Amino acid sequence: MDEDRQPRRLTTILAADALGFSRLTADNEEETLRTLKAHRAVIDHLIARHEGRIFNTAGDSVLAEFSSAVEAVRSAIAIQEELRVRNAEMQEDRRMDFRIGINVGDVLVDGNNLYGDGVNIAARLEHIATAGSVCISGSVFALVKNRISYVFEDIGPQTVKNIPEPVSAYRLTPSTITKREVRKTNTVSWHLPLAAAVCLIIVIGVIYWAARAPSLSTQIPPTELTPNTSPASAPPRLDTAALQRMQPYVGNAVEGISTVTGKPFAMTLKAGGLAEVKLEHATSGFSVDQGIWWIEPNGRFCVHYARFASGNRVCRELVVENGVVMAHTWDHRSNPWVIRK
Repeated sequence: MDEDRQPRRLTTILAADALGFSRLTADNEEETLRTLKAHRAVIDHLIARHEGRIFNTAGDSVLAEFSSAVEAVRSAIAIQEELRVRNAEMQEDRRMDFRIGINVGDVLVDGNNLYGDGVNIAARLEHIATAGSVCISGSVFALVKNRISYVFEDIGPQTVKNIPEPVSAYRLTPSTITKREVRKTNTVSWHLPLAAAVCLIIVIGVIYWAARAPSLSTQIPPTELTPNTSPASAPPRLDTAALQRMQPYVGNAVEGISTVTGKPFAMTLKAGGLAEVKLEHATSGFSVDQGIWWIEPNGRFCVHYARFASGNRVCRELVVENGVVMAHTWDHRSNPWVIRK
């Protein structure tokens, strides 16, 4: 009897499909097919780069399997960010947005294909997701909530087709990335010594940066979302003090690897706060954008893109490492921005 039992395994399923594909096809079949192929090239590449495996496709939909829930979510974020950049270069009525759903569950294994509620729930969550967004189940949230620096919106239990019980769901909103709050404590005896130490560090830092500023150069990555990304807002007015802080950086080039596409970017910092960015796509071609850059009084480098990073501001902390100026995220992840003249 055991020999006839269908093999099963616990895995992470990513389901994606194009929103409004039928309408786009009815308007222009050939153009829609070209767009779908270009978008699928991005999706397939980024799924593979995050160690995923596509096991089923049908028309405009994709089903993929990941051994890691974290990598599945990272793949979904990278996909939506690059597609957002590509769609921004198209006419609004010809843009092709994808929705993505992710679930961790038990599945039936049949050769290279997978079946069962674990797959079906991911597909149902994808239908709940809005254009360009990601919807994950509670089982995924439990695995990634302390490992992904993105805000998850709890949208509550969802009743979905052919699933007997409601599915807890969370919506991922990349434009609202925030640094996690530090847990509070009731201990007060160390507050005053700590405050004094912090003040001393700030004073030393101000003196150090005042001495180092004229010799610094700058590097920044274009279309990435980081824990230092603030919600979309207007950039600050560049007053005389801001322009003076920025002067040592004018003419510098910012080069690096985007954490979203995994490809190089290049940024030129011009006088008056103008930034010009060129980003290589994960598959082929480039995108160009402009923005406003500035140096904050606390020494952070910031840029506010016109289109990249969903029009949000991105800020990083400047750090000198072995004589090289780096721009780090708050948690000092790998792949810092390198600052060059």
